[in-house]
Amino acid sequence: MWWAFFMQSRYETVNYEDDRPGRVDLDPGFADLCRIDETATVENNPYLWPLRMLTNLLTLESTKENHRKYYNWMGRLETEYYDCLLQKDPPALILLAWWLALMSVVEEWWIETRIRSECTAICMKLEDSQDPLVLRMLEYPAQSCGYLLRHVQERNVLEMLENPLLC
Repeated sequence: MWWAFFMQSRYETVNYEDDRPGRVDLDPGFADLCRIDETATVENNPYLWPLRMLTNLLTLESTKENHRKYYNWMGRLETEYYDCLLQKDPPALILLAWWLALMSVVEEWWIETRIRSECTAICMKLEDSQDPLVLRMLEYPAQSCGYLLRHVQERNVLEMLENPLLC
């Protein structure tokens, strides 16, 4: 039953074979978070491969029609990245949270609640980070899953206090 569905997603237009070294065509924030420099390769940095795949997915319009393309990301991850997830390494968790944010548009009964709960759990785990980059990179996933990060809430309160017309 599922074979045709997953095989169709395998041959979509997303480039899942982008294993170029270094930071070329990567978001600088993601590259910094994942400690990717010009010498990084998929062999010496466990985040480069997942980030390259995610970067290609982020260029797609966030629609239900594209959701099949999102499924492939999880199935193509390598053991080294999974190990980072098991260690609850912030860069690994943030990449996963961004993928979950993309998946949040799927709205399929069998996965929707799990997507939102996992994304929320990652946000809760990392929102006390002292790293401003970690906090900034959490904002999109948090918004996508409906979680209000503490630093965003505090920033909103400060903006309202500075500009009473916003109230």
